[in-house]
Amino acid sequence: MGRARRSRTAVSVLVPVLLLSLCAFGLTIPASPVAEAASGDNSSPSVPLYCTRLYLQGERMVLPAPALLREGLVFVPARGVFEQLGATVLWESGKLTVKTPGPPVRRIELWLGQTSATVDGRVVQLGAGPFLWQSRLMVPIRIVAENLGLAVAWDEERRAVRLETAQAGQGPSIPVTATTPIRDVRLAFAGDTLLGFAIGDVIAQRGVDWPWGGVAEVLKAADLTMVNLECSVSTRGSPMPNKKWTFRAAPESLAGVRDAGIDVVSIANNHVLDFGLDAFLDTLSYLDEYGIKRVGGGQNLAEALQPAIFEVNGFKIGYLAAAAIYPVNEWVASDTRPGILPTHYETTVLQAVKDLAGQVDCVVVGVHWGVEREHNPNAYQQRYGRALIDSGADLVIGHHPHVLEGMEIYKGGLIAYSLGNFVFTTATRDGQDSGILIVTLDTKGIAAARLIPVYTDSGRPELEGGLDYERILTLMNTWSEKWGTEFDPLGNVMLP
Repeated sequence: MGRARRSRTAVSVLVPVLLLSLCAFGLTIPASPVAEAASGDNSSPSVPLYCTRLYLQGERMVLPAPALLREGLVFVPARGVFEQLGATVLWESGKLTVKTPGPPVRRIELWLGQTSATVDGRVVQLGAGPFLWQSRLMVPIRIVAENLGLAVAWDEERRAVRLETAQAGQGPSIPVTATTPIRDVRLAFAGDTLLGFAIGDVIAQRGVDWPWGGVAEVLKAADLTMVNLECSVSTRGSPMPNKKWTFRAAPESLAGVRDAGIDVVSIANNHVLDFGLDAFLDTLSYLDEYGIKRVGGGQNLAEALQPAIFEVNGFKIGYLAAAAIYPVNEWVASDTRPGILPTHYETTVLQAVKDLAGQVDCVVVGVHWGVEREHNPNAYQQRYGRALIDSGADLVIGHHPHVLEGMEIYKGGLIAYSLGNFVFTTATRDGQDSGILIVTLDTKGIAAARLIPVYTDSGRPELEGGLDYERILTLMNTWSEKWGTEFDPLGNVMLP
């Protein structure tokens, strides 16, 4: 899939096509804690913060703040949208005055918190009042569109707002495009996932869905979801001698993984063979039985190299995985031995990425690497992650450090060095912080990426809110600064 940089063309005149499409996933994040953390000035505490994207003549508009969904209405930063459409804007004493370019020239007046506005002195209803968010006035998109000669329609299939040109005196509006565009694909990723140990005991008491209750809605809203499965799944085997931590989960726990919307797991890690070859082979069989694709391990090297390929909305997505961290060489798959795919078979791994890139639109590689509890990736991670991108990967998703690490945009690809713990137990606060990465793909490549902060308590991840939401994103900005990667207050990665 191409990774060409998007152009940022200044728009100084009114144009007939303005398309607003929803991004990332089809739900509203729990409103109050997120809004309270992000607002800071006269924002309603009940504003659900749901990111949207704006396109102008097929090109994404660069706005000073994300568009948001509140009470079923889409709000946009007034100055950012109006000025890009060639209008003049004046803000004073809680009142916004807009003069639109002609013909016809219109004067629009909006007031903070008021559900009505005036257009050339005529009162119009907004449906909901403008509000301040991040020191910017957010106004309903409908007032922007309809008073610039555009008709608004909701496209349920693509879950998008379509704005269409309306010719005076001709009644119905004219569609923006003659053909239906390919819908975006939304991919979700989360970190280390353990179904055994203490979490297994709780699952036995509370059911297989218990670990996923706080995040399943987000995971299922994506088209495809991937995690790192950090345990064997079996009732057989014995723990590896002289290994401090050994993890094994009950087979029925995979029903919760499947029901939470997880489509593919990486098994290339330092725990999947904790209970020996019999338990490892059972893990392969049980994942197959529950319909969960697996990458990074198999009954031999050829199977460990085998990608999982999905076709969604006209896109083909391919997944691979490899591990840099494992306890003994006997865990490595060979032509005759079951095991995992190691990163030190570098030529083989990079060739597999190149081969997969020729078959699919997007290549995802999960990598188990790094140093535990270290927020900064080491030189090996950075070199290897970039080599994967150079070989054709679009997304490199890291795990093993058990804490969050920064993200890098490299040649149009995204390297998430570590997404931290997800379903996992830990006594440290930084080990309880993690995130769900949502990546939106379109025909040009990565169209959007967003990190949703998560807090894991006793092995159960929950969506973060309040000051912790802001705190995690502030830390991610610090850890990503060396590569110039920035996150906005909603967790959106500011793509080139």
